[in-house]
Amino acid sequence: MNQLDLDDACNEEIEGDLHSFTVDPKRYPPLRRFRCGPNERRSEREVNEMVRGYTSGKTTDGIFRVTIETHRLVGVAAVRTATASQPDLGRYAGTPYISLLGLSEQYRGRKKAGRRLGDLILQDVLREISKRWCGTPNVLVQVNPNNTHGRNLFERHGFRMIIRARNDESDALFVYSGWQVP
Repeated sequence: MNQLDLDDACNEEIEGDLHSFTVDPKRYPPLRRFRCGPNERRSEREVNEMVRGYTSGKTTDGIFRVTIETHRLVGVAAVRTATASQPDLGRYAGTPYISLLGLSEQYRGRKKAGRRLGDLILQDVLREISKRWCGTPNVLVQVNPNNTHGRNLFERHGFRMIIRARNDESDALFVYSGWQVP
C-alpha cells in the first residue's frame, strides 16, 4: 500500500480492542519507535519530533496519552495548558490545548467498528480534558495549514478556526467551545 493509499483509504478495519491510557513518555518504550509517517510532510516531521521531545524528557509538562491495540501502539495525544508567554496561545492562558495528536504509520487509513482511529483518539483526549478541567468551555489546537487530514479531523468534531496561519511555516489556531464530551 503506497502513501496515498494509506492516507485516503480508511477502509481496513482493525480487529483488536483499543485501550487508551496516560503514560510517562520517558518510561514507555514503544514510544521510542513511534513514527506517524516517513517525515515527508512538515506535520509528520513535527509530530515525530514532538514525540522524541517527550521520550527524551525535553518536554515534561502536560498529559501524554497512548492508544494501543493489544500490545501495538496505535496513536498518541498530548495536552498542555496554554501560558501567557506562548505566541498565539498567550491570550488563552490556562486553557487546555492539544499539543500533539498522531497515528502510528502502520495504522493510518484504518478504522475500528467503522470509525476512523484519529477520531477515536481525539474523543479519548477530549474525555481526559473534561475529566481534568471540569467545566472548561474551550479546548485549543494548532494545525499546520497543509495538514488537511488533521484539519478535517478537528473540524469534524466541531473545532473552528479562530486565527489563520500567517504562512506555510505557521499554524492556524482552532477552538472547541461549549462542548459535551460523549
